[in-house]
Amino acid sequence: MFSCIVIIPIAIIFIRFLINQRKSEKEKIYKEFINENNFIAEQEYLINDYSKIMLDETHKKIAIYNEKGLKCFKYEDLIDFEIVENGSSIIQSKIASTLAGGILLGGVGALAGANGRKQINDICNSLILKLYFSNNGAVCITEKINDKPIYKNSVEYQSLSSTVDNIVSVLKYVKQQADYSVYSNSTVSDKENNKIEVMKETFCINQLEKLAELKEKGIISEQEFEESKQKILSKL
Repeated sequence: MFSCIVIIPIAIIFIRFLINQRKSEKEKIYKEFINENNFIAEQEYLINDYSKIMLDETHKKIAIYNEKGLKCFKYEDLIDFEIVENGSSIIQSKIASTLAGGILLGGVGALAGANGRKQINDICNSLILKLYFSNNGAVCITEKINDKPIYKNSVEYQSLSSTVDNIVSVLKYVKQQADYSVYSNSTVSDKENNKIEVMKETFCINQLEKLAELKEKGIISEQEFEESKQKILSKL
């Protein structure tokens, strides 16, 4: 009896030690990740109890944090994403608000039955998030949002729907920001090109005006004027 009284507190202390040690290791890995990737965790979105999506709005980076560690990508690295319920894809990035034949819950209408099926399964056995990135090759990250059977008319399922809404919203935002960045860069490039063209035209017009003045003053002949004019116009 005495030995049991002694062993139990020691076991509790040892378990707490292991938990604290694991927590310290995670914090160390997290800090190293932040420094190595120059990452500022400005926003966080939970996927499950152990995983989350982190956004760095300043540098346009997205990170996936799970039990295996942290992975960082640029916004434009996100190719696609999908939500898979009971083995069937119900949400994809291109049709994130268009779902077929299911029970719609939440603002985005996140959770639904399998695509193209009229019969609805009343139980959600599994709900999985798949993220597809392009970063020195194709990368697929799979995270479980739910891995136990729950009824679709339950409060727990509604809570899952809210989680999925948040995940879908943030991933759509990342893709939109990436597309906007590409568009903005091309727009800036076009503006610069237009500016150069305007400057070139203005320069040529000034040259032609000076050339006309020289001809009127008799400094150059008609033939010299025409030859010089053609050279200037050829630069446009």
